[in-house]
Amino acid sequence: MEDCLNGKHTLETITALAHWDGSSQVVKWCSICGGIVIDLQIDTTVRPGHYMPMKFPEIFNEKFKK
Repeated sequence: MEDCLNGKHTLETITALAHWDGSSQVVKWCSICGGIVIDLQIDTTVRPGHYMPMKFPEIFNEKFKK
């Protein structure tokens, strides 16, 4: 949990939606804290949180984000 509090999440790809221009919307979930983010990926370049910044479950916010 310490890594998550320092912004170093253990992200797993849940799904990716490919677009006609070669870019993708990639939904990622942190298996430790439950945070979710939707990134833009073009080739090997990732723009974290482009479509949706990292959001956390309410229980994580109540316990750790005081």
